[in-house]
Amino acid sequence: MLNVVNLAMPFFLLIFLGFVSGRGAKLSREGLSWMNFFVIYLALPALFFQLLSETPLEELATFDFVAATTFSTFAMFVLAYAFARFILRGSIGEATVQALVGSYSNIGYMGPGVTLAVLGAGAAVPTALILCFDTILLFILVPMMMSIGGARNIKFGPLAFEIFKKIITHPFILAVFAGILAA
Repeated sequence: MLNVVNLAMPFFLLIFLGFVSGRGAKLSREGLSWMNFFVIYLALPALFFQLLSETPLEELATFDFVAATTFSTFAMFVLAYAFARFILRGSIGEATVQALVGSYSNIGYMGPGVTLAVLGAGAAVPTALILCFDTILLFILVPMMMSIGGARNIKFGPLAFEIFKKIITHPFILAVFAGILAA
């Protein structure tokens, strides 16, 4: 138990320091957008590319693992959506956002760091695959559900094209595919 606390404490300490610093400096959320850009578009994709490019290709072909983890994320999305929609009586849009929060969690920021710290470099490939396929799943579900909830006149073709474009241009996915090609 002490090992878990020792491992998690630095992450939560950094979050706390960021919170205190942000409040003390009176920074707006817009003023911190550079950090989101850095993490999403530069740091994590570079990490995934490096780790995947050094991985033997046979380790990347773990389709049963990918299917199981992606289905788990989908199941949590459905569960959180159903809770928000039918128990809390939220709109489709509100329930979709709550389903996103309930299924995606915070794996984009803390997940890779904690996973690699706990399990070592051997966890890099599964972590990257989970992030990649979860991102694909949620990039399909969220825009589709938001479109259904926001408009009565949905045109499937433009919606499908927009979803496809966002999936293939997402930095995590580009880095994972580039890393696989380099491997």
